[in-house]
Amino acid sequence: MGRIDIRNVPGEHLTIIDQIAREQELSREAYLREVISKLVREKMLYTQSEKFAQVVEQATEVVAENNKLIERLVKENVFNE
Repeated sequence: MGRIDIRNVPGEHLTIIDQIAREQELSREAYLREVISKLVREKMLYTQSEKFAQVVEQATEVVAENNKLIERLVKENVFNE
């Protein structure tokens, strides 16, 4: 597992972080580990959502093209021959 050291964090930020950690009955380190994990999970979810949206868009375009082709074949009476 990696290690992160952060310097020059304003005192008022540390006070708030420590307060939140205490409210959740966690140490500062455990709380910040959870915050980082949540941030990473959200980024991964966002990335997966973007990929899914791209796949849906491509599939929608394919379906639209297929519908046009089917409509053209129906108009040309291809299925009744």
